[in-house]
Amino acid sequence: MRSNTMQQMQLRRFFAKRVTNQVRVILGLWCQLNDGPWTTMGLDEFKHAIQTLIRFAQHFNEESHRRAARQIMQCLDLVDSDTLTPNPEVLHELTDLIGQLSHLALRRTDNEEYESANVLNPKKPVYIAMHNIEEAFKLSEQLEFFGFRVLVTTTLYEFESEMKSRRPACVIMDVAFS
Repeated sequence: MRSNTMQQMQLRRFFAKRVTNQVRVILGLWCQLNDGPWTTMGLDEFKHAIQTLIRFAQHFNEESHRRAARQIMQCLDLVDSDTLTPNPEVLHELTDLIGQLSHLALRRTDNEEYESANVLNPKKPVYIAMHNIEEAFKLSEQLEFFGFRVLVTTTLYEFESEMKSRRPACVIMDVAFS
């Protein structure tokens, strides 16, 4: 009888790993999706991964994973299919839900520092738009030293083009930029 219980526990752990691995796939796809403008193919792949997680979580009785995945799917349904750009509220909600999902994927062996750190770090860029290009590049070097991803734009057209393709973490702009 004891060996039967042990086998059941091992089987449960094995299937729980499938759910956790699927969460990690989703986290990778989320980072890819946010690495540039959203595409139909990227969004479809992300949705498929979420649906797979829902199936796995339901099958293996992982209710917290299933609930988080369903909430993410509800948010994804609000993304405009023509522009593929979620509004800021939806994007914020998605980011929060993905963060919650990421914490569900932590292993017991992950140390406390990792657990308290932001598991997702999509590294959105900081846009710098300054009239004085030399100062812009000096500031860029300083920010990059501290781990920020920086994009210096030299013209208004370039700045507007970048803003349309990707939302930055923040914008640093001087009043003389044109």
